[in-house]
Amino acid sequence: MVKAILTVVDKDDDQRVSPEEFHKAQEAFNPELSPADAEALFRRIDKDGDGTLTVDELLDAVREYYIGTDEDAPGNLLFGEL
Repeated sequence: MVKAILTVVDKDDDQRVSPEEFHKAQEAFNPELSPADAEALFRRIDKDGDGTLTVDELLDAVREYYIGTDEDAPGNLLFGEL
């Protein structure tokens, strides 16, 4: 699933999600998230701080969203509220 999301979101096909690609995806997946909140979420998901999201970082966020128990985990905002 994460690879499918990456395929759709990764417009330059570099196997990473840039902040611009992430923000564009958030407009579709989570339209109520403000641009400032999307930027803050991106920074929290970008655990290595390199300015891009990898498959592993996105996978961690998706796991947090679907099966995590930490209510404050950044992945909980990835697709909007459950």
